[in-house]
Amino acid sequence: MQGSVGQKWSLSLVIPAYNEEAGIARAVAEADEALQALAGDYEILVVDDGSCDQTFSIAQQQAQHFPKVRVLQHERNRGYGAALRSGFEAARFDRIAFTDADCQFDLRDLDKLVPLAEQAPIVVGYRQNRQDPWRRKFLSRGYNFLARRLLGTRVRDCDCALKVFRRDALAHLLPESANFFVNTEMLARARQQGFGVIEAPVRHRPRERGASKVSLTDVPKTLATLLPFWWTRVLFPQASPSPLGGEGRGEGKERPASARPLSPSPSSPLPPVERGNIRRVCEFVALLALAAMFFFCRLHTPLLEPEEGRYAEIPRQMLVENHWLVPTLHGQPYLDKPPLLYWLVMTSYSLFGVHDWSARLVPGLAGFLTIAVSYFWARKTVGHRAAILGSGMLCLAAEFVYYGRMLTMNGPLALFVTAA
Repeated sequence: MQGSVGQKWSLSLVIPAYNEEAGIARAVAEADEALQALAGDYEILVVDDGSCDQTFSIAQQQAQHFPKVRVLQHERNRGYGAALRSGFEAARFDRIAFTDADCQFDLRDLDKLVPLAEQAPIVVGYRQNRQDPWRRKFLSRGYNFLARRLLGTRVRDCDCALKVFRRDALAHLLPESANFFVNTEMLARARQQGFGVIEAPVRHRPRERGASKVSLTDVPKTLATLLPFWWTRVLFPQASPSPLGGEGRGEGKERPASARPLSPSPSSPLPPVERGNIRRVCEFVALLALAAMFFFCRLHTPLLEPEEGRYAEIPRQMLVENHWLVPTLHGQPYLDKPPLLYWLVMTSYSLFGVHDWSARLVPGLAGFLTIAVSYFWARKTVGHRAAILGSGMLCLAAEFVYYGRMLTMNGPLALFVTAA
């Protein structure tokens, strides 16, 4: 199996490191050993994120012993997500993986993950028998629950630092967040763009050297990033720019000299968004079906006096007397209201006959079209998801439906004001 893998795949492995002098040498040596057995061609990119210790110099020494190792450096600490982005942009091969510098993952497990990239553009590991303190495992379970429910990450362990991406997919998922939210962000955007994800179990080892960079203080920081991301990029994806910060967007001036823009190859297909388009169409059809049920059901019930009876009788008399210009009631001009509603009801009478339901069909249609107009306006302004939610809330507003289907001026007025 390894022989076939080695002949077939080339792999870039990104290792972000910040103050990891105690373990970076071992991390590089283990990575080179694992990739040498796995890949036909490979590279290891160590991204020193402005370490204050000897991480960069030790990594450079390792690069002299292992020719497949390249070392990138940020002049100052910019964050885990920013280090990953620098590594991704500098990667050269079609399969791009990343792991942490703490040596808690057995990189021989890449032998299972890399072949799965043929089936899906993103392969995510999840930690079996996780070797972390109970408090960190507890917080991780709670965070993963929130990420799945709010952002649709679809995986059980979104922060597992052993993932493999196909290059054409990663070009559309480059992280904007600079902190530890990066994994969640990329998986949420993958779901939005329709990229498939496969999970596979990986081994996890206790940390033997160095100290974890994740602490309790990162919990409120991560939540402060997750909730605005959920609001602006998931619920209302076009409402406002990203709240993740300038540095996190990868727009800073401190780029490694060897970094280059990561872009899909000319032959790479576009993101598979067809399923997303079908889902949006189905949601819109469901919205229209709900609106039709509320505004067109039971139109035949008796008209309410005095308003509905009056507004039904005026167009009936106009139709009988063939007076299309001036509204009349009992042979006298009725100029209290503008005539558009009467003209519309007269048209309905002409098409379907004089009935209570044919009179109520006009305001019912106006209410139905108000829902549709609200959706299209909101979709253009704040995106599909906000449009569906907002129009659905309007459709479920009892008073709007009650007055909207009543034979009065309210329904047409709401329609034309909304359309304007």
